[in-house]
Amino acid sequence: MGGEVITLQFGNASNYVGSHYFNVREEAYHRASSDTECAKDVAFDRAFRLRESKGGMTYVPRLVLVDRRGSLGSTSLSFLSGESGGAPDTAKMAAEAMWTEDRVEVERSPAPPKSTFVRYLEDRAEGSSGTTSELPDLRKLDDEVGQWTDFSAITFHPRSIHQLHRFQHDIHDFLDESDARSVLGRVEEGDELLDRIRYFAEDCDGLQGFQILVDTADAFQFLARDTLEDLQDDYGKKEFLTMGVGCNELAEDKRKQRQQLLNHALSLCNLSQTAGLHMPTRMGRWSKIAKTTLRPELLFHTSAVLAGVLDGVSLPYLRADHPLPMSVWQRLLGRGPRGNI
Repeated sequence: MGGEVITLQFGNASNYVGSHYFNVREEAYHRASSDTECAKDVAFDRAFRLRESKGGMTYVPRLVLVDRRGSLGSTSLSFLSGESGGAPDTAKMAAEAMWTEDRVEVERSPAPPKSTFVRYLEDRAEGSSGTTSELPDLRKLDDEVGQWTDFSAITFHPRSIHQLHRFQHDIHDFLDESDARSVLGRVEEGDELLDRIRYFAEDCDGLQGFQILVDTADAFQFLARDTLEDLQDDYGKKEFLTMGVGCNELAEDKRKQRQQLLNHALSLCNLSQTAGLHMPTRMGRWSKIAKTTLRPELLFHTSAVLAGVLDGVSLPYLRADHPLPMSVWQRLLGRGPRGNI
């Protein structure tokens, strides 16, 4: 087919936005498939690919996402990738190889509660008798979502999710450039991330380029910058469109606040230099948006608005009929006084 686009997501807020974005794209595909009169405006195969799994042929996004360990919440990696057997726990295997049960005592933190939507997806996947197939009341998710996996309806490819095992979500700071370099400084970690991206790139018939979501308040923007510089060596003729995702709120600690503000400023330089077009975005604590029930304190809500921005921006080069090439669309959007920003 050709014209494929690979999505890269760096950071927790970016994964919230990406979850909403791919939920919308998959829902649009299912509606177009079930309604013969529905116009199939978007070429689904450009952002998704077919994958054979134990449950049959499924569509999975052309996606590589990066987040800290523990960011999957109550959802297992095996369930997200549609595998019933489950992927091997490499951290556990490494620990068992070094220590025997009589030499170490293991204390496990309680698992976070599952959202009603995740339980609905699990029941539907298992086909349990006596369970209802009706979609639960999604308004409950406002108080239940603790991670982006709590509302994601997408089945991922096993190579899509890359976790930074040295950094635990909500425990370890991942703020400055040295944190990012400690990740890429480990040869096996940096190579694994690039290999995941190359896997999806080699699967494409005619790759257009990459659309990249990046958290700009923390070290993920440095990780994204260095990764994109490496990708430029292999795919320098492809297009790179970055969308900076600013945090809803700054940290209470003054030192962390200063670092976050500095990161926001640096991201304008770092990402615009490695991308054909960079779009900085941020959702502040808005009091009201007309005719909505938006709660600006919830990342679950504000990320949905930013996902709508990405959906609108990506539509021209994902169209099925007469698509606008990604390179042309980036030049049209970047004609302002700030160049490619």
